[in-house]
Amino acid sequence: MGTDSRIGAVLDNRYRIVSMVATGSMGVIYRGERLKLGRSVAIKLLHTPLANQDRFLQRFEVEARALSRLSHPNCVSIIDFGVADAPYLVMEYIPGRTLKQVIDQRPLPAPRALHIFRQVLAGLAHAHGHGIVHRDIKPGNVMLTEATGTGDHIRILDFGLAKLHNAAMVEDETGSAKVIGTPAYMSPEQASGKEGDVRSDLYSAGVVLFEMLTGQKPFDSEEMLEVLSMQVDHSPPLLRSAAQGHKFSEELEALVHKALAKKPDHRFQTALELSAALDKTPEAALPLHRFYGQSKQSKAEGTGELRAAPGGSRRGTRVALLLVLAAVVVSVAAWMLWSQDRGPRRRAGGAGSPTPGPVRGGPDLGALRSPDAAQATADLSQTDAPAVEEEDAEPEAAATGLHRVSELIKAGRKPDAIDELRRLRLHSRSPYIDYMLGKLYFDRHWWSEGMRHYRAAIRGNPAYRRRHPLIRDVISALLDDRTAALAEQIIVRDIGKPALPYLSHVARNHSQAKMRLRAGRMVTRLR
Repeated sequence: MGTDSRIGAVLDNRYRIVSMVATGSMGVIYRGERLKLGRSVAIKLLHTPLANQDRFLQRFEVEARALSRLSHPNCVSIIDFGVADAPYLVMEYIPGRTLKQVIDQRPLPAPRALHIFRQVLAGLAHAHGHGIVHRDIKPGNVMLTEATGTGDHIRILDFGLAKLHNAAMVEDETGSAKVIGTPAYMSPEQASGKEGDVRSDLYSAGVVLFEMLTGQKPFDSEEMLEVLSMQVDHSPPLLRSAAQGHKFSEELEALVHKALAKKPDHRFQTALELSAALDKTPEAALPLHRFYGQSKQSKAEGTGELRAAPGGSRRGTRVALLLVLAAVVVSVAAWMLWSQDRGPRRRAGGAGSPTPGPVRGGPDLGALRSPDAAQATADLSQTDAPAVEEEDAEPEAAATGLHRVSELIKAGRKPDAIDELRRLRLHSRSPYIDYMLGKLYFDRHWWSEGMRHYRAAIRGNPAYRRRHPLIRDVISALLDDRTAALAEQIIVRDIGKPALPYLSHVARNHSQAKMRLRAGRMVTRLR
């Protein structure tokens, strides 16, 4: 195999091709560099014989401009596009592994699979909201980056390229029917050669969820035509039968069955609807942190079920009792903290802002969640936030919207709550809306977005810099190299001394040396 002649080439005096990353049906992906800036990028050159046809190039420009509007934590963004010896797209360079590489090793524990699946749905909801259908959702198009403190963070690749591929086939005018996509993940309508819509993406996402949980595709064969026929005519197997007897809840079984319905009208109609249904399954309530950084010996292979530790039943009973006791203590401490943080209230005599149910404040901080955090809580109790000033009161329309947000959170529909808050934010600049968005984004592990809204809340009303969940969340972002710099800025410039008790506690007690060092540095700067 000869050397790729494109290596070292410069596209439009802006991007240098450094090395080849992968090749596929639509084109070749290279790692590139943005000249002058030295920024790493991914460059996809489309290998199509139609590169010189005006109709295709016009279609390429239209689609590329549409894709460039995508801006979401779970979608890979298009930075630039152009035509050199072939049409090319410039995207963010995302290091990591594909979901396919992870699934090929073993099935995923249900909490981890659902954590990944929620992010896939979030990215799809954003794209669908912009009128963009992916058309080729599969594990190979989902990139995983594992960041400290956040677990798996996913980015969806190749939005809209299947549509370009289909356009190329139409212009080829061969007269033969073409099926575009990956048969094992195609919806029945796509397998029949029909145009798919957002519900086709949700079907493909359901196949991905099935494979994450069981390690198998619902329909698989060495013959492509047989797979296409199965997609159209065969009912999918149950999760428990494909996973060799592993038990799943009836709610999760029903969810997957509906996602894989043959008729689009019988499926979930939007990604947000599917995400809300996912949050109501018993598996969604299982703790995620158990499945990260855990040894293989302590976890049942491929299921996430914990095995009993060796050493006899008495010792196991004592350990279990201690764990239960610790959990009770932590729960009481967390409830005390939350009860102090019901969100800013108006002064006496005014209508109070609706208070959502408890929202988890981001990833576990270890030391902060331990029983020893009681002292930090006591220290902070002297610096509780004052009431919101009168000018922060909400108009009636916004108050109605916030009540709806509260109901969505109580119903477990947090993605819908985020959407509602974002709509309210278009008509109201209330700091309370930014505060709640910050809490919900941290709950979904979108730390950068959460901090951006927390900062807006503080700048809208400085009282928010004393809010306990806000302080804890921003400190938690010190743990990740990608968010540490922004967290430090907010702690020093926006929060200030109210963060000192928690920072001091983390600097003394956190299990990770990096976190102790960073918290200690913040303590020194604030003092």
